[in-house]
Amino acid sequence: MKIIWTIMRKEFARVFKNKTLILTAFIIPGLLIFLLYTIIGSGLTNTGKKTIVVESAPSTFISILESSNEYNIVVIKNSELEDKIKNPKGWDIVISFEEDFETKVLDSGSPTVKYYYNSEQISSVELSAQITSYLSIYREQLLQIKYGADLIGFNVLDEDVSTGDTSKNMSLLVMSSMLPMLLMTFLFQGCMAFAPESIAGEKERGTINTLLATPVSRTHIALGKIMSLTVLASISSLSSFIGVVLSLPKLIGSGVTLSNVYGAKEYILVLVTLLFTVSLIVGIVSIISAYAKTIQQASTMSLPIMFLSMVLGLSTLITSGSAGNSLLYLIPLYNSSQILYQIFTINVNITQFIITIVSNVVYVVLITFILTKMYNSERIMFRK
Repeated sequence: MKIIWTIMRKEFARVFKNKTLILTAFIIPGLLIFLLYTIIGSGLTNTGKKTIVVESAPSTFISILESSNEYNIVVIKNSELEDKIKNPKGWDIVISFEEDFETKVLDSGSPTVKYYYNSEQISSVELSAQITSYLSIYREQLLQIKYGADLIGFNVLDEDVSTGDTSKNMSLLVMSSMLPMLLMTFLFQGCMAFAPESIAGEKERGTINTLLATPVSRTHIALGKIMSLTVLASISSLSSFIGVVLSLPKLIGSGVTLSNVYGAKEYILVLVTLLFTVSLIVGIVSIISAYAKTIQQASTMSLPIMFLSMVLGLSTLITSGSAGNSLLYLIPLYNSSQILYQIFTINVNITQFIITIVSNVVYVVLITFILTKMYNSERIMFRK
C-alpha cells in the first residue's frame, strides 16, 4: 500500500504543479457548462410573469405558488374549466384539483390533480417542467400535517392542449437531453488531460523503463497510476457537477429556486453517476495509453471512444430512456447517459440506476485487472 501511495503522490505533484493543467482540467469544464447553459437559459426564459389558472385548488398549494412572487394566479370555478382549456390563450398552465382534495388525501385517499399546458408556447412548456416540483413541495407539506403517515399520495395527470405542430416547440426538453452529452464530453476531456501524459508520456520519455526496472511490483505501479488518475478525474467531474448545479435553475427558467427545481436526492444521484462514470472512462483511456507508444498516439486512439460517448449521450434525444428494457443499462457509457437524463427529468428508475452503478463497478474492476496485466507484459510496455 505504501508503494501505491508513493505512485499516487508522484502523480498528484505532477498535476498540481502544472497551472495550465489545473486550469484546463479542473476549472474550464465547469465554467463552460455554467456559461453555456446560463446563456441558453437567459435566451429561452420569458422575464414576464407567467399566468397560472387554478380550479378547486387548496389554499395551501396556492400559497406555495404565491411565495415565489413570479406568477399571476387566476382562480376559476369548475364551470369555467372547459372554456379555458378550449381556448389556450391568456394562460400558461391550468391546474385542476379534484373537489375536497386535501380532505381525501388526509383520509388516505388518492385524489387526482391534472394540469393542462400548451406545447406551442415556451412559457407553458417551462411551467409543465416545473409544476411537478411544486406538487412535490405540496405533498411534503401534507405529509407534515398528517404526521406519522407511512404514505401520502395523489395522482398527477397532464394534458397538452395545443392545436398545432408541437414537434418544433420542445426547446427545453431538447436542452435537457443534450446535457448528458455535454457532461460525457467534458468528463472524457478531463480524463484525457491526465491519462495519456501519465502513462504514454512516460513511455515516450523513456522514464517508464527506469520505473519498471525497480524492485517494485508492477501491479502496484498500475494500481497507483489508475487510482491517482481516478482521483484527479473525479475532481474534474466535480467541476462539471458544480457547473450543472449552478446553471440548471437558469436553464429551466425563472420563478423557481434551486431547491424547487431539484432536491438533494437529484444532486446526489448526479454526483454518484458522474464519479462512477469518470472511473470507467479513466480505465478505458488508461488501457489505451498503456498500449500507445506516445502521448499523441494515445490521444488519437482515444478520440473514437470520446466521439462514441458523445453519440451515446445524444441518444437521449431519440429515446425516452429505454425504460422498458433494464438490460440496456448494462451497456457502459450509454447507461450513464440515460440515467443522467432520467435524473434531469426527475423520473429516476432506481432499479436501472442500481444496474448502472453496479455494472460500472464491475467494468472498472475488470479494466483494472487488464491494466495490471499490461504492465506485467514486456511486449506491451517496451514495444517500439
